[in-house]
Amino acid sequence: MKIKLIITGGVLLILLSLFHLSFWHLFNWQEELPKLSEENSGIMQLSTIGFVCLLLSFGVIFIVFRAEIAYTKLGKALLLTLSFFFLVRTIGEFIFPGTSLELGIFLFLCTLVFLIPILMRS
Repeated sequence: MKIKLIITGGVLLILLSLFHLSFWHLFNWQEELPKLSEENSGIMQLSTIGFVCLLLSFGVIFIVFRAEIAYTKLGKALLLTLSFFFLVRTIGEFIFPGTSLELGIFLFLCTLVFLIPILMRS
């Protein structure tokens, strides 16, 4: 069960990286970003590209090194880091404008996908 959750988490991270690549089209950034300053537009785009790289890298690492993630201190630290990230993201979903209950629930489930393997016995 622990390994399956870690693989699920890896696949989830890869899918989220692909979803973030769709932001240019999904949020009509070609028209919306020019409304921002050049610096803010660049920050939005570079942050998204960096985030895509991180999500994709972590996703591949979680799938390829699933046993190491499950049974080492470093793996547990990565799981804790991602569960904390998704918990903060879940809370932020309800604080900032444009919130969605469905997305908040999804993000909380992501938190659990990364938290449960830490709580499971080896």
